[in-house]
Amino acid sequence: MSAGIYCRISKAVKNDEDDIDTLGVERQEQLCRELAQRLNLDVTDVYVDNNLSGKAGVKRPQYERLMTDILDGRITTVLAWKTDRLSRDRLALEIFYQLLRDHDTKLQTDQEGPVHLNTPDGALMAGIRAEIAQYERAATAERVKAQKRQKAQRGDVLPGRYRMFGYADKVRTAVDPVESVAVKALFDDYLAGISIRQLAKRLNTQGLASTGGRRWDSKSVSALLRHAAYAGLREFDGQIVSNGKWPKIIDKSVYERVQVKLSSNVYKGPHGNTKHLLAGILYCELCLTKLISASTRYKDQTYRTYRCSPNYGCGKLSRRAEPMEQKLLEVTSAALAKVPRNVEPFDTSELDAIQLDIDLLAAARKEGRITVPIFIDQVEALTKQKDALTKSSVSASMSTSTVDEFVNGTIDQQREVIKSFFPAIGVRKIGGGRKFDLSQLIFDSELD
Repeated sequence: MSAGIYCRISKAVKNDEDDIDTLGVERQEQLCRELAQRLNLDVTDVYVDNNLSGKAGVKRPQYERLMTDILDGRITTVLAWKTDRLSRDRLALEIFYQLLRDHDTKLQTDQEGPVHLNTPDGALMAGIRAEIAQYERAATAERVKAQKRQKAQRGDVLPGRYRMFGYADKVRTAVDPVESVAVKALFDDYLAGISIRQLAKRLNTQGLASTGGRRWDSKSVSALLRHAAYAGLREFDGQIVSNGKWPKIIDKSVYERVQVKLSSNVYKGPHGNTKHLLAGILYCELCLTKLISASTRYKDQTYRTYRCSPNYGCGKLSRRAEPMEQKLLEVTSAALAKVPRNVEPFDTSELDAIQLDIDLLAAARKEGRITVPIFIDQVEALTKQKDALTKSSVSASMSTSTVDEFVNGTIDQQREVIKSFFPAIGVRKIGGGRKFDLSQLIFDSELD
């Protein structure tokens, strides 16, 4: 029988995730080879992901190669030191277990013995181990966060992938003589009235790339202006927690004035919310891509729009936001008025859990960590559960909202009610000059 050994460890030195006594990949492989000898198995390949976390969303090349070899029938037994080496995510482990079942592949571990997936007791124990692995990862994450909070409260720097623009090194022991001058000018000139877009253009013209090597844009300059570290302040979870142990580039008073101006310049919707009412609901009829919110300048006036992005879609469709939003509020109000009232709200916790599992599956497929057949099977099963719960959820959410509450609610509240009636709304391509009307939209639900 052909056996494959899988070994993994997170950062062995920093010990981000794994226990202090977790074995390195070399020792894991040695123990698995000894296990193979005891079981009279022929080891044909070894799959090693060193310094890679077992949490969901982390791309592990050798883990993916292992799954491909199982799918192709090249591996009939998988050997691992412990099951949490395969993954510390419950859903990811279940996906892997299903792959083993589908291809009649066995799983043997040095620490936990054989994993019997085709018996009720074995499947139960495998599920329990998966839950324990996920719990241990979550508990470790809490410990790491507590350590980072403690360092933040002391004013220490946590070095990242790149050094911070304006400083000479990752731990900010000194300022960069050129970049620090540019940083100070950004804060001063923004307060003087120069737009963020102009500031980004100026940095690019000066040849001052970001420390990640990218060109500056409005988003990256805005993020720089919001960074409290330039005023010598230490942030943690969005809060100032201490004074930093590094030289500051700007005064605290300048930083605070910039934050006030940044906050006042954020576009506010009709209810003081920065979200757009139909963002994520509208899609382009031509390429089926979700429309993004944007602003368009026409005849010396700027309008909010929903448009198809040329980066992700066809880029051939754009609509004024206000007429569509107003019409959707009217249509939803009329539909809501016909729904019988119900005083008991619907518990969405189970529905939220199913959606989370679907999102994790989608992320796993996007990263190439699962095959298409497994992805389809898993999503179909979860979707059936979701559809059954959604029917009850939609009825309950609509029946607990009155028209007045809907009209006067926040944008987030209005979005939820609109999505209850119309989860997705297509926008048709039309010629220029036509006023907006409902015929330009494609509803998933029929309108009365």
